[in-house]
Amino acid sequence: MYVKLDSEVLEILSCPLCKGDVDSQEGSFVCRGCGSGYERCTLTGDEDEEQVYDFRVNRPAYCLPPALMHWSTVQVKFEHEERWQASVDDLGTYLNEIESVKEIYTREFGITGRVLDVGGSQGRLRHYLDLDSVRLFVSVDPFIDAFRSLRSRLNLLRAYPQLTEPCNFLACFAEHLPFRRGSFDWVHMRSVLDHLWDPYLAIKEAYRVLHRDGSLLVGLTVRGGAGAEMQGRKQATLPAQILKKIGREGVRGVARAARARLTSRLGEHRDHTFHWSYDDVVDLLDRCGLAVAKEHWQKPPYSTCVYLLARKRNYLGPIT
Repeated sequence: MYVKLDSEVLEILSCPLCKGDVDSQEGSFVCRGCGSGYERCTLTGDEDEEQVYDFRVNRPAYCLPPALMHWSTVQVKFEHEERWQASVDDLGTYLNEIESVKEIYTREFGITGRVLDVGGSQGRLRHYLDLDSVRLFVSVDPFIDAFRSLRSRLNLLRAYPQLTEPCNFLACFAEHLPFRRGSFDWVHMRSVLDHLWDPYLAIKEAYRVLHRDGSLLVGLTVRGGAGAEMQGRKQATLPAQILKKIGREGVRGVARAARARLTSRLGEHRDHTFHWSYDDVVDLLDRCGLAVAKEHWQKPPYSTCVYLLARKRNYLGPIT
């Protein structure tokens, strides 16, 4: 079993829709305020079975807002890509991911205390953290199948041995977080803002669940900012780019990129809903009551990826 819900998580649960208190019943939680119910789902894999609570707001199909309808279509594409990656289970891809971001968490930002990983899937963020300094770790993701057949992904578990430890996990939307106000010291959102149907609401939710002196860490690829210089540089020849990419990501990584480009040209839906500029991300944080306290740009070849640490404007404490 790779999914759990510690008692400390149960104590901070709330209705994702109205934020009212929820009562535990047999196999579900029910909101005292609006009566919404959130069921426990049984997910079966090749050799395992997981119990996951589904806190996604379940609107009738005829009540879906247009933005959510578009997101649902794009999300199907994204989840298809995730399942394809799982079937490939390429060790080189995982090790490249680890190498590309480890400086973010081991040198630039010290994530401690009560941590919420939004869009965190199986909780890979745990790989980089000093878990003795993390009082509580919770991962949330709308992809409820994130842990299905995890046992059979041997290369993923080899690259991220921390995944063998059970993770507090709930299925929910970033726009409707099922936690009480001020529950977390850190909210982490890496490669999330470009997958949402309402980024404004998601950032407001992050603000709400943060402690008054808590920190939000947003990481994503953007246009402009300090990455603009790298974007404007002369590109290497195509053969040189391919050889460099093979060296970084292996043949399977190149195949995946070619596959994604081909499907895009054929008119299929891409697996992103937003494509952000640096200025827009900063403006969004500001409009949601957050001030950027620190920024860090990844090293080449990922120099268009920025990490922004934001704090509530009424409290800007020391940066760690």
